[in-house]
Amino acid sequence: MILLLISLLMINNKIITENKASIFEYLKYVDYLKASIQNNAATYGYKAQIAEASNCQRSHLSLVLKGKAHFSIEQAISLADFFELDYKSKNYFLLLVQYARAGTQKLKLFVKTQIEEHLKAQENLSQRIVDKTVLPEEKSTIVYSSWEPLAIIISLSLPNIKTSAALAGRLRIKKEQVEKILNQLKEIGLTENHGADWRATEKTFHVPKTSRFNSVNHSNWRQKAVQNSFLQNEDVHYTSVCTLSKADAKKMKQMMLEFIDKSREVVAPSAEEEMFCLTCDWFQV
Repeated sequence: MILLLISLLMINNKIITENKASIFEYLKYVDYLKASIQNNAATYGYKAQIAEASNCQRSHLSLVLKGKAHFSIEQAISLADFFELDYKSKNYFLLLVQYARAGTQKLKLFVKTQIEEHLKAQENLSQRIVDKTVLPEEKSTIVYSSWEPLAIIISLSLPNIKTSAALAGRLRIKKEQVEKILNQLKEIGLTENHGADWRATEKTFHVPKTSRFNSVNHSNWRQKAVQNSFLQNEDVHYTSVCTLSKADAKKMKQMMLEFIDKSREVVAPSAEEEMFCLTCDWFQV
């Protein structure tokens, strides 16, 4: 799964960088401009488009790129629209311009604090994920006790997986264990049944980083991934330990965060036909 993830990340990154760079990879707006120009080198008159969008002469744009001049805030907001930045990205871009234009150290420090707050928020998945259900303590204790309860809840959205027997066959666990978990989930309002058929009342869950169940949930599914790696199937498992620059490490992290965002855009409207587990790890050793 990790190998597949990395392959998709590279494909995803190529799609992005052919047209626009990710603003959150940069601490200087000029570097973002240069990256955008480089990524659109094949687009005829791209610099002229930037100059026109910012309502300035080509000569002024050249000075900006050389660090000898800066865009005004008014020009910056027009450029943000040209780059089709979303609200958070636009806000961050404007902060970078304000930081570059700041005339006093006091103002620079003030704007720098805001920049750092934006970067921290950008890395927080809880703030990136909007359509989420955060379970209270008493429900979390049951749902994250092992991988099975969450797997059962998600599996109930699959076609023809409505009974305890179907769940047991799909997940390769005993029917008695499935029935026990289904009833536990029913008691806390996460499943309901009509005779032998069951359905989940919630399908999307998020465990905040601050929750004590966060590491438990990660551990549950990583252990499941390790177990799955012993099976002779078509799944992909890949682990890589590498050395790289601090700047590139930040880029990798940002790429992963962007991939998570885009993966949710794909998953949300997708037909419920199969169930997969995506695990993503990127940490300093």
